[in-house]
Amino acid sequence: FMKLDGEETLDARRWLYEWNAFGKHVLPALNNSATSWPVFINAMKLAVALTMPCKVNSLVGSAVNDGIRACKQAFIANPQTAAVIMNWASEPLELTGKSRKEEHNMVLELIIHFFANMVRPTVTLDRVSDPIWKTEHRDKVIEVLEDTSVIEVMLWLASSLDE
Repeated sequence: FMKLDGEETLDARRWLYEWNAFGKHVLPALNNSATSWPVFINAMKLAVALTMPCKVNSLVGSAVNDGIRACKQAFIANPQTAAVIMNWASEPLELTGKSRKEEHNMVLELIIHFFANMVRPTVTLDRVSDPIWKTEHRDKVIEVLEDTSVIEVMLWLASSLDE
């Protein structure tokens, strides 16, 4: 449904936020995906889509950004999710050159986009000029990423891109 979601209304995305799909379904799917590659991939696709930033130029954008903030709160409340995600990242990270398939690259891209979305600022229309609201949850998200070694792995990944 999200693929067909109109850019002006983002109805499917807003419904998923209203239903708390990220906290009730996506995070549990990620946390219980230890043996199921398809579950992990599909849950990561949803996680990235639900945390993708939206321009705050309308009430729709404000509602979406409120939903993203709720996703961040749910992620902070479930720090084990970062460890599960990094466990799935370990296999593709161990592969080099031609042994790494397109599917491995896709997983790494999803993971990088998800963590980038988690530290990106989200704002609401009534708080656009207030810098406190722009960085709300960022410190707590960074603490979760630090505690689960995500930051170190991302730095290592970035330094090995030239190899």
